Amino acid sequence: MAVGYAVRRETSAHLPPDVAFLRGAIPLESLEWAAAEARLLNACAHDILLADGLIDALSYYQALAATLGARFAPMVQLRFPADPFGGHDPLVSARLGMLIVAGGEGTEIAVAPRGRQVLSLLETAGNRPEVGRRMVVTTPQALTDALIACGRDHFLTLSRSGAGHLPDAASARSLFHRPQIAALCAGLLCTVAALAAFPATGLLALTGLFGLYFAAVIGLRLYAAVYDMAYGAVGGDSPEREGDALPPGDGDLPVYTVLVPLYREASLLDGLIAALCALDYPACKLDIKIIVESDDADTLAAVRRRLLPPQFEVVTVPDALPKTKPKALNFGLALARGQLVTIFDAEDLPEPGQLRRAAERFAAEPDEVACLQARLAWYNWPESWFTRQLALEYAALFDVFLPALDRLGLPFPLGGTSNHFRGIR
Repeated sequence: MAVGYAVRRETSAHLPPDVAFLRGAIPLESLEWAAAEARLLNACAHDILLADGLIDALSYYQALAATLGARFAPMVQLRFPADPFGGHDPLVSARLGMLIVAGGEGTEIAVAPRGRQVLSLLETAGNRPEVGRRMVVTTPQALTDALIACGRDHFLTLSRSGAGHLPDAASARSLFHRPQIAALCAGLLCTVAALAAFPATGLLALTGLFGLYFAAVIGLRLYAAVYDMAYGAVGGDSPEREGDALPPGDGDLPVYTVLVPLYREASLLDGLIAALCALDYPACKLDIKIIVESDDADTLAAVRRRLLPPQFEVVTVPDALPKTKPKALNFGLALARGQLVTIFDAEDLPEPGQLRRAAERFAAEPDEVACLQARLAWYNWPESWFTRQLALEYAALFDVFLPALDRLGLPFPLGGTSNHFRGIR
């Protein structure tokens, strides 16, 4: 019995600081398991505990506040909101998980640290106990709500301008530049003048140009169909592009952000959450943003009523024009934590291994590959004649035509969902 106690003490003494203070609240075996898993996954032990449901976010951050000697608040209340970001970009506050809630000599900062930020905070508070007394610990969801409330105008500006990640030359914010507009106007004037002067010849020339365009499109589709029948390349990954690189292990997998925009889709929530929870990816490395418009009261209430796992976070987009899916996605992207980002719609049923395969493919591809498009298919295709026609259309597009455009090195359209991107940060 004495030997067993000595071994147990030695093991518990090596618990990482981010879970060591939970001894007594959680069985020691669970803490040791979380520490071992954290080493395997190259993650933090508290993220493992939260992701596995061994402790809920409210209980964990309450215990963290007690350890830091800080006050815990389930909701963030600003007393001096004039400069809640301390002169910094709100995105910095979002990444650091902190927000100034009171100013003056008694400055207080609300914190909801994640990952290795918890370790840094514990170390800082251990060396300087007065730091903890100036903190208000809250949950990540509560801090996100406060960040959006304080940085509303800033985040809206970013979301309207493409989140500010691209220079104007690489963005569609400005569709045409002056030389292009001048060239288009000159071409249009010349066409009108030619048609006025030589109507028969002009119409014949225009008919020929349009005919060439449609012939090229038909030829491209015929090439795709013939190549597919000849070589059987239906939907397959190109072996020559896979390379010899070994797929990354769970410890090398990056944090993955999943953006899910919803609008008046409360009825689809249960199936959506179940599909996202079924993803074959370490839950502690998932950052799932459920993006809801603030004027969509039914969907927002339905999301808030559910007890979501810790990898989920609700992002409420303020009621402001334009009310579009791209703006909502840009709003969520501004708060993303992942090195990789993907988009799912409410009605999607993603293949469980999709994120893992995308991460493996990105690891095997050169850095200039910025986006992967997953194959889309209709899982309810037998339901009616209409769904069967849509399934045929999707099969032709994603299994035949898009692979042909890729082989030819031509640009191809994205499907609008199940697009995977390298992180922009």
